[in-house]
Amino acid sequence: FLLASLALQLIAFLCIFLPSSNLWLPILSKDLIISILILLIPASRIPREFIFTSCWTYRPFWSLLLEERKGKQISFVFYSVNNEGFTHDGFEPPVLFDQRYLTWQNIYTWNAYHKLFLSKYSYPSVRYIESPPFLFVDSDSSLAHLPRRSVCVFDIPIREITIRYSYGTSHTYYNPHTIISFLSDILSLCEVHSVYFVHKLKRKTAFPDPIYQAFLNYLSSHPSYISVDTSCSPCRIMSHTCASISIPFTSVPHLSFYSSTPSIYYDPCNLFAPNLNSAQGVLLIQGRKSLSDWFDLHFPLL
Repeated sequence: FLLASLALQLIAFLCIFLPSSNLWLPILSKDLIISILILLIPASRIPREFIFTSCWTYRPFWSLLLEERKGKQISFVFYSVNNEGFTHDGFEPPVLFDQRYLTWQNIYTWNAYHKLFLSKYSYPSVRYIESPPFLFVDSDSSLAHLPRRSVCVFDIPIREITIRYSYGTSHTYYNPHTIISFLSDILSLCEVHSVYFVHKLKRKTAFPDPIYQAFLNYLSSHPSYISVDTSCSPCRIMSHTCASISIPFTSVPHLSFYSSTPSIYYDPCNLFAPNLNSAQGVLLIQGRKSLSDWFDLHFPLL
């Protein structure tokens, strides 16, 4: 194996400099080396299933060897479930993330709605495996300090406008004004109902939008506001609170499967039509009045 891999690396290196050479060899040299190793290892010493995530369209060709030569199952699991564009006012968004080019034959879906969406674009031979969400990361941060009478809130951090435009996004729903309306409506109702506002940022963001950052600074000084570690699992946070509210259409509400915590999407803009497949069975609350009614139900006034 060592001699074969060294020879392959040398040939791949030389191909970079040879005129009219095929550049696929240096590009795929890593995959070729892994392929050699797979062919040499007995099937009994190889795990029965390999699960990939995040590598959307590129499937390593050595995974084909595992299927065809070693009889192993190769599967793909989506890190998140918010793969659909925003449908509103009869507008059908383009397909995001190139689902049409997925070549995985076994795909774990979060639920029946997820399967319905993916089946529109994938090959008919794909086998869908409906499964509870996979839990990837968590920190060792203690959450014992969280008051039980609290709601956990999940928004999307907003980056500076030039960075947002550089991604060429097909919608402008995730902007500082929408997110601030989302957060401020929830905060005001938390005050009315004597509920703590437990906030988990999705991630620490470089170059945050200054309007959004200024509002976060205001939130941090509010007596009802509690911030938790960004690396802490949303599932664990929900298990320490009474309910959760997320901006549409992030994946977090689906993690309530593990905690049975009431979870909703809140749209402060009344933008989306009801019964969207994008909500995937999660209750979509629209407008402050409807959110107030939801608070009345889950947090009766003391």
